[in-house]
Amino acid sequence: MEKFLKSEGLKTRFWVSIPILLVLVPAYYLFDGIIFKIILALGFMVAICEFACMISYSYGYLRNEVSYHLLSLLLLSSLVIAIVSVSAIKTNLLGTAVVASVSTDVGAYFFGNLLGGRLIKSRPFLRISPNKTWEGSILGILIGLIVVYFWTGRQFVYLWMVPVAFTGDILESLFKRWSNVKDSNDNIIRHDIAIFNLVEGFLGGRNGHGGFYDRLDSLSLVLAVLFFLAP
Repeated sequence: MEKFLKSEGLKTRFWVSIPILLVLVPAYYLFDGIIFKIILALGFMVAICEFACMISYSYGYLRNEVSYHLLSLLLLSSLVIAIVSVSAIKTNLLGTAVVASVSTDVGAYFFGNLLGGRLIKSRPFLRISPNKTWEGSILGILIGLIVVYFWTGRQFVYLWMVPVAFTGDILESLFKRWSNVKDSNDNIIRHDIAIFNLVEGFLGGRNGHGGFYDRLDSLSLVLAVLFFLAP
């Protein structure tokens, strides 16, 4: 546990999370959530740019793989629908989707690093995401369910967001594996475009923390599903 608490990965996540929370929390509660929606929409736009770069990078050797194209279409569609959802869905539902995605991701990361491999030696997604463990996956989903349950005032109706968020993360991991990239912003950083370097640096992307799509993969699939279910 001490080794995990002193790890560079945890430190990076902690220091990156502070400015994000300082921006998103006030934005959620002020001006009926309009600023919150704008920030999410901009984030998804950057995520689409990262996605396009991943496709262009891998197209040469995967252009004949039907499964790759089907997955690409699914994930790109979820990103586009997510942007539409941001403007169409009520702010409180967007907040619930964000809470479901973040709590599941944080729970899986924390318990995966803390307990991963100690109780169950095998890995659930060895060929897709080797670092994911049974402990992290199960406890991450459990933490997400608990958080969403209390966030929504002890309602069960939105608990579906948690497994969908987890699925979104797994699908993005599969896509990155097929695209032969570690982080979603790898190819954008290679192009060394100033504006993208600036926005990617905000998330710690240049320090191996991942890109916007790495942060929004779970949320994009949740919002895509929510778009069709929301009243």
